[in-house]
Amino acid sequence: MNANEVRTYTIGSRGSLLALTQARFIKASLESISPHKFEFNIIKTQGDQVVDRPLWQLEGKDFFTRELDEALLAKTVDLVVHSYKDLGSDRPAGIEMGAITERAFCHDILLVKKDTKQNIIEGTHSGTFLVGTSAPRRIHNLEKYLPSFLPRKKDGNSHVVTTKVLRGNVNTRIKKLQQGEYHAITLALAGLTRLSRDPDSAAQLRELLVALDFMILPRTYFPGAAAQGALAIELRQSIDAEDGGELRRLLKRLEHPETARCVGLERKIFKSFGGGCHLAIGIFCGHMAGRDVLSVRGTHEDKLVENFYCNTSLPKWCGKHAFIGIHEKKQDKVQTVFTYDSLMQVRPREYQLPQKAILLVASSHAAPDKNKVKAEHLLFASGAKTMMTLAQQGHWVTGAADFGGEQELEALINNPIFELLAPDKKDWPRFALTHSESKSSFGKIIGCYDRTFQTPDALVKVNIEKCDAFYWSSYSQYVHYLKHFPAILTRQHFCGLGKTYTEFQNNHVSVTPLTGVQEFKDWIGGSRHVDFT
Repeated sequence: MNANEVRTYTIGSRGSLLALTQARFIKASLESISPHKFEFNIIKTQGDQVVDRPLWQLEGKDFFTRELDEALLAKTVDLVVHSYKDLGSDRPAGIEMGAITERAFCHDILLVKKDTKQNIIEGTHSGTFLVGTSAPRRIHNLEKYLPSFLPRKKDGNSHVVTTKVLRGNVNTRIKKLQQGEYHAITLALAGLTRLSRDPDSAAQLRELLVALDFMILPRTYFPGAAAQGALAIELRQSIDAEDGGELRRLLKRLEHPETARCVGLERKIFKSFGGGCHLAIGIFCGHMAGRDVLSVRGTHEDKLVENFYCNTSLPKWCGKHAFIGIHEKKQDKVQTVFTYDSLMQVRPREYQLPQKAILLVASSHAAPDKNKVKAEHLLFASGAKTMMTLAQQGHWVTGAADFGGEQELEALINNPIFELLAPDKKDWPRFALTHSESKSSFGKIIGCYDRTFQTPDALVKVNIEKCDAFYWSSYSQYVHYLKHFPAILTRQHFCGLGKTYTEFQNNHVSVTPLTGVQEFKDWIGGSRHVDFT
């Protein structure tokens, strides 16, 4: 190929709105970095044509890719754009990966009618809560965990969540929700995000989303499909002989190494469970606070899978006592004595909420009275546990910062889909509901409670001095205990991945970040198992 020769390459794509939107995005990206032209060849796949049954009930495999593979090998197309989660583990000979693009959001999103949401909040929704999905991982995780994230019923009980098969493209699925076939449906947030970034697709999506509300499901409990959110661009190996490797070089410029590494781990873990569209396992691997974080939930061979760990290498714990910096009254099942924080005292403060605001509830101590939260407010939580606490108190929580911290929450709110689902709230002022001396990058502080630390008595001294591992809920908590117990300086210290870890780092204190208290307990109890290989 002449270095100055301008070629025309053909992109193979499925014909759905989302597939075409993703293909147009890759086309624009390639044309922005080269003089070459790119055109489309729209190809129907078996997965597009058979929409009355879940994929795991069909014979065979590669339902969304086989016809595209054939076109690529037959040279009727030169490259193919896939949602990476749709690609099987074993690819045909003669086809290879050209690039894995930067991952969009890998969360799942729950879409619900506004009136259904209001009935849930008011406790007037009767019967089960029916969610449309056909993915085995979603079926399991929604039915098991979603009741804890929905506002409780008037009698204090959780809603029963059931699922019903939902197939078709994004347009079809949303239309079925609008027609009342489901109370809610679950989709990949990445797909909606890409549609909302494309002007033509966003126009169609805006009409579909009228009178709908949403909840972004935290990855802690609802990890997506392996590689969800990433696009995979494939090409045939023999194309180098046709263009001198030009297309391969161009695609490498679209590669996002960090995404490729993380989704590669996800797919490897998925394959270790056996792979296949029948597998009821959600997997997420992300890089937070300098650590890889793994969330794997679902069921496999009739066994519950619930893994949520950092890849931090920890030695086997050989101590007898450990400290956890929260108040706890329940008896632990772990055969080790835990000492819980008894020095921090919380005193509620009087405060008012602005009429129109996006609110971040930083902890369960800051949970607002239900009467203070208006229908206009948009409520977020600092983590999945706080989100569940708020739901128990009757609040509808739009999403959680989860283990990604306030930066992740900022990204979620800046997602263009936010403008389509909550167009009147995008520019509302933001406030963080927390203790009176806290700081937040999210927005202005509303002090909901004062936090003070008491002087330790003799019993506390005995309990603290025998602890050799500490999990802290805040840096100020650590400072207070260190003041009274200087000997703990040389002990093992742990905390969460968010703001607390940043404060420890800024003050040059050695601490190991974990996903939360449960991971700390699992390590103490010997059940923490991390295998990212």
